[in-house]
Amino acid sequence: MNNSRRLPSYIVPMEEIVLDKLRVIPAEPVIVNDDWQRNHRSGSIIIEEDGHNGLIDNWVYFHALLADSRLPVYALHAKGEEASSFQINEFDNEDNVNLVPRVINFDSEDLLPAVYLDYEEPPEVSYKKAYDAYIKQGNVYFSALKNYFVAQDINFNKRLRNIDNSYWQIVMLVSTLEALLPPPVFCKGKCETCGKGLSHVLNDPGKDWNELLFNKITDKKIRKQYRDVLDEARYKIRNDTVHNGLAPGNTFWKSPSLPDGVTEYTTTKSLEKYKTDRYSLESFIDQLKQVCRYLLLNQFIVCDIFPSLKGIEVHSFSATSTESNFTMNIEIN
Repeated sequence: MNNSRRLPSYIVPMEEIVLDKLRVIPAEPVIVNDDWQRNHRSGSIIIEEDGHNGLIDNWVYFHALLADSRLPVYALHAKGEEASSFQINEFDNEDNVNLVPRVINFDSEDLLPAVYLDYEEPPEVSYKKAYDAYIKQGNVYFSALKNYFVAQDINFNKRLRNIDNSYWQIVMLVSTLEALLPPPVFCKGKCETCGKGLSHVLNDPGKDWNELLFNKITDKKIRKQYRDVLDEARYKIRNDTVHNGLAPGNTFWKSPSLPDGVTEYTTTKSLEKYKTDRYSLESFIDQLKQVCRYLLLNQFIVCDIFPSLKGIEVHSFSATSTESNFTMNIEIN
């Protein structure tokens, strides 16, 4: 008996893909109303399993990572029994023809253009080849991947709304990255190499990070960008948050008034202002998330593709009432 689910997906194959006991079937666009009452207009796929072997539960993280979207995971885990439970409805823009679903169609034999957007001429890798490499990853990798998705979700549906969990997002993202490093090797007793008499770690963290990531980034400017984001996250935020209870201040009302137009939060600006500016903090976390995603992808795609990290853009304009002195500034991220 087949197990079949229809899921929203921003990336949709042009034709059916067969993966051993799984089939990925393109379907029509949908609208998903999520737990936060937001509408997502998206493509969709049908994932079908031959039997009930739990393969879909593992596959969904693979596909969500490729699509850079949590929607497939949310929709798979939702029961769809309530209005707030990720019900999937057919896409209909009859009342507004300007509404279009977000869909990136891809060739099943040439997956990477849909995964690394705007990256010029990535190598040709099939969806099946990527999946076959993915399922060979160990339990540590799968735990890290799930933590990557959980880290992005911990600031939603909060009851303690004035408490910002952003630094704990960073802690989890750093933990995701560190899980991909070689396990620590301990020296017990007196070490012949360094003469230390206490148990200590023999690994060289700098060498491990270079082999995992930095040596694979050939562009010096991009390499520095990744290193700056990681160093700030690991040494200044993660350590203080875990050991000293560091928490961000309430940055919601601390952001400066933005000029009309588009303000770009680059890596440099994000690192300089994240303690006092909510957009800088958001941009910093998003860039750390990108580092995680590219490294998680590289564990099974193994093409050493590490694009430049993108900050966020905030669109702002002022509206002034002609009947009063009231001026309202509207910012859209």
